[in-house]
Amino acid sequence: MKVHLVAARDYHVNEEYPYRFVPQPTKTLTFASPSPAFTKESEREGTLPISFIPKSTGPEKVEGTFKLSVCNKDVCLIEESRVGVDVVVTSP
Repeated sequence: MKVHLVAARDYHVNEEYPYRFVPQPTKTLTFASPSPAFTKESEREGTLPISFIPKSTGPEKVEGTFKLSVCNKDVCLIEESRVGVDVVVTSP
C-alpha cells in the first residue's frame, strides 16, 4: 500500500521532514517498523510505502495517521492526516 502526497497551491514537499505512517493497531496485521522511506517524486509530490504482514485471510481495514510537512516561501506546516483503505487478504 502507498500514501501519495500532493501539496496544494504554492506549497511543496518539505525534504527535511521525517514523513511517517503511524498505524491503527490491529490484531490481524503487523506493520513494518519504522515505516519505509518517503520518496519525493517532484517539488509537490511524494509517496510513502506502507508495509504490513497479514496474520489471516479475509477483509481488513488498514488505517492510521500520515504525518507530513509541506512548505511555501513563508512557512512550513506540520500536519497529520487520517488515512485508511479496505483490503482483502488472500494469503497470510
